[in-house]
Order: sequence, then structure tokens, then C-alpha cells
Amino acid sequence: MTSYVMKHLVTYLFLLLAPTLWAQDNYLYIGSYTSNKDGSRTGSEGIYIYKFDSETGKLDSIGSTAGSVESPSYLAISPNGKYLYAGTNARTPGLGRVTAYSIDKATGQFTPINEEESGGDNPIYVEVSPDGKSLAVANYGGSSWAVFPLDSTGAIGRRYMYSFKEGKGTHPTRQEKPHPHAAVFSPKDNWLIVSDFGKDELELYQLLPKPTVLRHVVDTTNGINPGNGPRHVIFHPDGKFVYVVEELSGTVALFYFDPTIDFQSKKSELAFVDRVLTHPVDAQGPFESADIHLSPDGKFLYASNRGQQNNIAIFKVDKKSGKLTPVGYQSTLGETPRNFAIDPSGNFLLVANQSTGNVVVFKRDKKTGLLTPTGETINIPQPSCLKLLKL
Repeated sequence: MTSYVMKHLVTYLFLLLAPTLWAQDNYLYIGSYTSNKDGSRTGSEGIYIYKFDSETGKLDSIGSTAGSVESPSYLAISPNGKYLYAGTNARTPGLGRVTAYSIDKATGQFTPINEEESGGDNPIYVEVSPDGKSLAVANYGGSSWAVFPLDSTGAIGRRYMYSFKEGKGTHPTRQEKPHPHAAVFSPKDNWLIVSDFGKDELELYQLLPKPTVLRHVVDTTNGINPGNGPRHVIFHPDGKFVYVVEELSGTVALFYFDPTIDFQSKKSELAFVDRVLTHPVDAQGPFESADIHLSPDGKFLYASNRGQQNNIAIFKVDKKSGKLTPVGYQSTLGETPRNFAIDPSGNFLLVANQSTGNVVVFKRDKKTGLLTPTGETINIPQPSCLKLLKL
């Protein structure tokens, strides 16, 4: 075979295989509510599984739990990608659960490992620590949060930290009692921030080297105004900045995080820096901000707004100060964007519109942060959480 023929044969084979070589596959796990607040059924099958291509933005169905799990409101994936965790029975009074599953990476399917009582009603948020040894849960309806140990098989052990809270906030109907809304681990050193929507509080803890207890460091309300309703929390990838989306005020609060401050110091490890609106200044409330995420490179921040707006607010992040500059807004093409996710490549942003029952895929411009609808959408009853696992 001549070198000319060989050269062109290699080129042909490369072009033939290129789509496979370049495809960046992910599994997308979608949690959804199987029942309404009045107990009636939504038609949801629980947790849905899709294959997501982060080069094309296409979604292909793999399957679902088909009714074997009750209202998995929030999901988390272990750092090693082997285990999936869900806050379940979220709309069954008194029966909040956290459930562990083992993921088959070859198929995307998963099998139950075990479950534990979450410690309160409506386990609305779950997260795994960076070392994969602990699972935190926020029980919105039960005014409590808890931390569970995870063993080498992914199984959930008996909780070793539990906090039941009392009191109330200033909003007469939304803040009638404590409502822990998120329990978020720092990128390293296993610090934990718990946001309390009902009491306008942020609590900061650090996991001790031996995961048996948590040491309470500071209970900070610095920078959280009465009636703001702190909801979800994210750490910047560099660990220095913490962003809190505040539901009732429609704002994002920025804090500087300094874990080196001595425990006896009167200074707070979380120091308030700034606050920005998630909506135009002339927008009329009430506001219902929901979820918040950073792009993988940390250059852009996104926050979802429900209620009258149903959009994603886009901000540019200043690398040195962490401060946010508004870039624009994108309609979510549905109602009640409760949750959204950015794929690991940073190419796409996917939104779960709870009320209209659709998951919509948007293309991200990595230079401007702006979003463009791709036309890719799937219909699922009351989607509440999206989690992507890169293969």
C-alpha cells in the first residue's frame, strides 16, 4: 500500500471515528416529586436517567426508578462517581429519608444500598463531603439538619450529628419557624455551611479529623438581613468566596471565607462583602430566587428566579474580589426553575422547570457567560433536581 493511500486511509478512519472520540458523555440523574403537597400523585416515576452529550447537548433516555422511590427531592453524587444519594419521602409527613444507591457506570443504572431516617420532614437538600466520608442533609419541614457517615461500600450509617432548631424569622407566613434549606461542604477541609431560610441564619461548622462529631465554630448572621431568606450556598472553586442566594429578597450575598481565623477570635470566618440583585431594579416582587451555581472555571455565576420572572440571572465574577457584575437574563422557557446544573465541560446549562414539567438545555458562551436555547427539551413531571456524572 502506497504512503499516499495509507495517509488518506488514516484520515478517513479518523473522520469516521471523530464523533466517538470527541463525544463527551455524562449521565444525567433527575430527581422529581412523585406526589403533590396534598398527597395526590403527579405521574412522576421518581429518579430519571439520561445520557447527556456535552458536545452536542443531546439527551437520550436510559430509564427511571419507575415508582420505586417516593419524591426524591434532591440528589448528590459521591466524589468517586460510584454512589448516588437522594433525599426521599420529601412530601410524606414524618417520613423523611436519605437513600443510597450504587451506580453502574457501564449502564448508568443504579441499585439501592440502604436508607436511613433523615431526622425530619422534607429532606430538601443532600450533599457528600469532598472526602466521600460524610453525607449532610437539610430537613426543611422538620427544622433540622444532620450528618451521616458513609462507609467504603457507599452505605449510610447512623447519623453522628443532628441539630433541631427553634425560633422564627420576620416573614409572617414563610418564616414561621426554622427552615434549613442547604448543608454545603467547602472544597477542602470539610467545613460545612448550613443556611436557614426561616431564621435568616448561616451556621458554620468544621468536621474533625475523626468523623464522629462536628465542632461548631460560629453562628453568623453578619450580612444576612431580616426577611431575606437564605436558600442555597456555593463555594468558589478557590475556596475564598461564598455566595448565598436569598429567596425572599431576590439577591445574592457574597462572603469572604477565611478558615485560618483563630476559634477564640471575635472575627467571623464568614465576612460579608457585597450583595447584588438577581432581577432588574424596577422589577416588582414578591421574589422567589431558587438555585445558584458557578461555571467550572469560576468566571461566571448563575442564579435562578421563579415566580413572575422564571429566568436565569447571569453575573461575571471578579477574580480578585469575588464581586459580581450583572451580564444579563435568560428565560428558562418554563415555569418555576427550581434547580439547574452546568455540565462538567462548561458547554451547557440545563434547567429543571418544576411547574411546567420540562428540562431545557441551553448553550453557554464561555467568553460572555450568556445562554442560548438549543431546542433540546424533555418532559418530566415536577423535576426538582439535576445531577451530572462525567464518564
